[in-house]
Amino acid sequence: TLLASSAASDVYKDSLIFYARGGYVYHVSMYIGNGQVVQAYSSSRGIIISEIGPNAVWATNVLG
Repeated sequence: TLLASSAASDVYKDSLIFYARGGYVYHVSMYIGNGQVVQAYSSSRGIIISEIGPNAVWATNVLG
């Protein structure tokens, strides 16, 4: 498996988007296209589709 990484602004469909604050990753979502991600939001809201958040800092695409 090959990992291709880039800035969150240069993201491809099915990429994992990492969110960080203060030098620590606290959340991961999956890019589904058109500026949107699917993510496990909370135990009460469950899985949601939303826009990429402002703290998105890194995108990794697993190729293989």
